[in-house]
Parts: sequence; structure tokens; C-alpha cells
Amino acid sequence: MRTVILILTLSMIFVLSGCGGDDSPTAPAGTNLKGKVTAKATGAAVSGAKISFGDMVTTSDAGGNYTIANVPKVKQALKAETSNYAVYIEDFTAVNGENVKDIELETFSEYCARVTSVVYQGKTYNTVLIGNQCWFKDNLNVGTKINSSVKASNDTKIEKYCFNDISSNCDTYGGLYLWKEAMKYIQASSNQGICPDGWHIPTDVEFQTLIDFVDGNSNALKDEGIGDPVNYPAGVGTNTSGFTGYFGGSYWQFITENQGEEWDGLGGFGAWWSSTQVADNEAQYLGFNEWADNMFWGGRNMDWGKSIRCLKD
Repeated sequence: MRTVILILTLSMIFVLSGCGGDDSPTAPAGTNLKGKVTAKATGAAVSGAKISFGDMVTTSDAGGNYTIANVPKVKQALKAETSNYAVYIEDFTAVNGENVKDIELETFSEYCARVTSVVYQGKTYNTVLIGNQCWFKDNLNVGTKINSSVKASNDTKIEKYCFNDISSNCDTYGGLYLWKEAMKYIQASSNQGICPDGWHIPTDVEFQTLIDFVDGNSNALKDEGIGDPVNYPAGVGTNTSGFTGYFGGSYWQFITENQGEEWDGLGGFGAWWSSTQVADNEAQYLGFNEWADNMFWGGRNMDWGKSIRCLKD
């Protein structure tokens, strides 16, 4: 009887000890995100690209490879950024184990040829390639209209002005925004501001690139035919650049007795904010009018309402 009991006991020990063998289920690997960054046109590896997934950041190596370890399993923006290429951005949700996401970077020319319009907050904005820059072809018109008697404030909503407080003017010419409102109260050049993800308010340097491309001739930036060909033939738009700028006017937020009207320039003057601050309460802007082919390029009070164009990151 003792012999039988001993054999059974040894058999049970053997079976139990086998539970941790190679045939048992293994724990899932760590949740990692990796892939390779290449140029879409050539397939060549892109080294030195900044890869970010939420707040986690790494850089692609000499072979274009990247790895981010222990990523959270929630939907976040996966971004890849490097010079001479449009920013890649896509929502991605990691799962248990190894997540592989290869990234193809496009030149601005390739991007603008593929993405001819962008839908943002229910409105469609056409795009245009000017030189090596991909621009919105339309003035931004997002946010809640407020009356000229109210100052836009740092709250949870985007606030815009429509020329003469008439909503249809926003539909035609886009909204007019105080500089800080347009920048979402983040005073840093090349800021996304109120533009959609992957786009930003242009810096003074980026606007200068645009100006240089048209040799400083504002007619090349104006919508074709706008202006006064009878009285001011030198200022009629040709739109050879495709920028399609219109005369949407400006709004002067604070008016002293001798400054004139609060609203100015509809149909005869257009102005666009850059993201570059040039003084305590001034930012750089680009403007032009119907009278001539020159441009206005300098600092203006941040409390003026001007148009916004978005530029691809």
C-alpha cells in the first residue's frame, strides 16, 4: 500500500511541475510602437525625424527606424516631423504587444497635390502650392461671431468679428481675429493657433518666403480682377500665385477720437496676421490694397482684427 501511495505522489509532483513548461500560455510582450520612416517619392529612409505619440518623443535613426516603448493603449496623435517634408499626423490606438506603424513623409508639393482641400469645423478650405509652401487658398472662418462692442477673451471658444457686424461678410471674406485670439493666447511663432491640426499661422519668415516668391508684387497675391481698373489700374489682381487674396478689410478694436472708423477697408484692403510678435503689443502682418502693387509689411497693434491664412506644417 505504501508503494502505491508513493508512486501516485511522485506522479502528481511531475504533472504539477510541468505546468510552467513551454506549452503554457505566455504573458503578452510590452506595449511598444515601432516602424520605419521613409520618403514617399523615393522610398529612402529618413533619419533624424522627430516622432511623437502623445507626450512621448523619439527620433528616427540612420536607417529611418524608430521605437517608442511602453506606450499607452489609448488613441493619440502619432506625428512625424522633419525639415523639407510636410508633417505626418494620424490618430493611432496601440494594443497589447508590438505595434508596427511605418510612416511615409511627403514633400509639400506631394502633399498639396494629394490634399486639395481640408474640412475643418464644418467648412471646406481649398489648398494651393506656392513655391514650396502649401497654403490655404481661403481665409479662415471658424468660431463664434461676437459684436464689435465686445472684446474677444481667453475662454474655451474661438471668437471672430464679421465686418460691420454682418454675418454674411464672414461667409464671403472670412472672420477677423484679434492676434491673441488667433494664437489661442500662446505667444510663440509658428503656433498652430486656430488653424487645424497639421497647419499653423505663418511666421514672418514664412510670409517673407511668400513675398519673395512673387517678387514683392501684391497683385500676384490678389484674387484675379479685384481692384479698380479705371482709377487704379496698377493695383488690379492677377492671382498668378494662386493665393487668391481678397479685400476683407480690418477691424480696429480700440479707437481714439482721431483714429477714424472702427471698420476699414472692405473691398479695398486686405490684411493677414503672422504668428510673430514684434513688440509688447504688436505683431507682424501682411497687407495690400487696391491702389497699387506694393505691400504693407510691418507691426500692428494686436487688438486689431485681421484675416488668418493657414500654412501646412
